[in-house]
Amino acid sequence: MRAPPAVLRAFLAAIVVAAAGATAVTWLDQAIEPELERLEADDTRAATHRVLTALADEVEDLGDTARDYASWDETWEYLRTRDPGYPERALPSASGTPVRVHGVLLLDEAGNPVHGRWLDLDRHRDEPLPESIVRRLAAPAVRATRTGRRKGGLLQGERGMMLVAARPVLPNSGDGQPRGTLVMARLVDAWQLEKLTRQSRYTLDVSPLPESGQRPPPAAGVVEVTQDAHVSIGSVVIEDLFERPAFRLQVEERRRLPALWAQARTRVGVALAAIALLAAALAARLGSSQRSAP
Repeated sequence: MRAPPAVLRAFLAAIVVAAAGATAVTWLDQAIEPELERLEADDTRAATHRVLTALADEVEDLGDTARDYASWDETWEYLRTRDPGYPERALPSASGTPVRVHGVLLLDEAGNPVHGRWLDLDRHRDEPLPESIVRRLAAPAVRATRTGRRKGGLLQGERGMMLVAARPVLPNSGDGQPRGTLVMARLVDAWQLEKLTRQSRYTLDVSPLPESGQRPPPAAGVVEVTQDAHVSIGSVVIEDLFERPAFRLQVEERRRLPALWAQARTRVGVALAAIALLAAALAARLGSSQRSAP
C-alpha cells in the first residue's frame, strides 16, 4: 500500500530540513570552534602576562622593604663602625619582624659579606645564611653599589626558588656614595604562590627549567599556549637575576567557551528539529487540504 502523497511530502520536507540543519551545525562547528580556540589562547596569553606583572610587583614590593632598611642612617653607619649590636637591633628577625623575608645579606662597597642571616619563619628562629646562598647573593650582578641602582628578580638557591631585591646603602637623605648593598630574599613557597593565585585568580606554578640536554626552552617572555578539552595553559620562560633562562611559569585557566558553544549547539539542534516537525505538519496539512478541495 502506497503512502498518501501528503505523507510523502511531509516526510521529504522533514528530511530536507533535518539535512539542512545538520549541514548548518557542521558548518558552524568548522567556523566557530577554531575562533573559540584562538580567543581563549589570546585570553590565556593575556592572563600569563598579568601573572608576570604580579610577580614583578612582588619583587618590587620586596625592593621597597629592602630600601627601608638600606636607606637608613643606622645601616649607613653600621657599614663604617661594624657595631656588633646593630644586626640584632635593626635587621629583620624571624622572631619579631612583621615583614616576610627569608634571607638578609649586607655587603660592603667592595661586595664582601658583612652580615647575613636566614630567617626560618616556620620555626621562628634565625640561622646563618648558607654559604651557597651568600655566594649567589654577593655576585657582582646583584650588587647595588651606585646611587639609585636597583636590582631584582628570581634566583635558585639550595633552599628553593627566591625573589631577590638589592638596594644601595645610603643615609636617610638618599644622597651620597653608597657604602654597600643590602640584599633581601623571599622564598617562592606555597604561601607566595597562594598569594599570587589570589591576586591573579588563576591556577599557576613556577618551577626551575630542567637540566640541559633536553629540548631548548623557548625565548624568555614568549608565551606558548596548549589546550585540551577542559583547560588552556600558558607557559613562559623567565630569566633569573643573571639574565639567564632559568624558570618556567605556567598559568592554567578552565576553558568556558566550548561548553557555552556546546549548549548553544544543542539549542540550535532542538530548534531545527522543531522546525522539521513544523514543516512536516504543514506539508501534511497542505496535502489534506488538497484532497478535500472540490
